[in-house]
Amino acid sequence: MRGAIEFEYDVARDVVIATPHWRIETEDDVRAWYAQYEAYFEPLGRRVDVVFVLDHFDLRPALGVLWGEYRARMQQCNTRYSIRVHPSLGVKLYVRTSGNRHGAMTDEAPDLESAYARLEELRSRGGSGA
Repeated sequence: MRGAIEFEYDVARDVVIATPHWRIETEDDVRAWYAQYEAYFEPLGRRVDVVFVLDHFDLRPALGVLWGEYRARMQQCNTRYSIRVHPSLGVKLYVRTSGNRHGAMTDEAPDLESAYARLEELRSRGGSGA
């Protein structure tokens, strides 16, 4: 396996912090990356708020469209609100593209504290996220 994802649940803030340590280089990597998220989220039985810390995540540009489809599916099925922290320029491009194509969230924050503040803002407005 080429990568792993660290998950941490912040009880006080009711948010999952997901830190993928991945370099997506093949279609199989995309599916393995997706399967790791599914394995974590499925047992929770509900959509959760997530901050994705992307310091150690990158993908080969040729896989951006496929990865974006899986990213959107994972978020629409498993997350309510989601914020990205520290995406590379390439990852940011595919996040926004898949957000536009598939209706997945594209919010970003410069750091964890800003991400938490953004989540609180989204929660106070209500709605379903995705």
